[in-house]
Amino acid sequence: MSVLDQAAADTAPLMQAVWRALTNNERPVVRALAVLTTPLYSEETAAAVGIRSSSIGKALESLLANADVINEGDKPRPTDPMFELWLRTRGLTPAAGDDDRSSRHWSQRDRPSWGADHRRSSGTPKPLDLGAFESLEAFCF
Repeated sequence: MSVLDQAAADTAPLMQAVWRALTNNERPVVRALAVLTTPLYSEETAAAVGIRSSSIGKALESLLANADVINEGDKPRPTDPMFELWLRTRGLTPAAGDDDRSSRHWSQRDRPSWGADHRRSSGTPKPLDLGAFESLEAFCF
């Protein structure tokens, strides 16, 4: 099992807890940020994740205020890279975070090129070198 597979398995309960702590409108928005490449405020995105496009802005504001999402340049992204990867494996269904799938093989293309400190931490999130996940020693804290 790769280090990322083990990390995914180990953090699955935390990812499910993070998911369940989000509101019904925050869930589809964070799923869209993690999975879709279409513009966030488009009708296509709203339809794909099952939310009214008029609800996206308020949900995004809440996600930003709670540090569940950060702005990277002009694009919002989930703060926790493991949460983003976890969401990507679940796709776009409304109950995407409610199942028991805890891990899968993480390929290089699945890894985002950004990162941040643990969600809801104080201060400004810092970049995380995801290459550090390649060695178990660097991953263990």
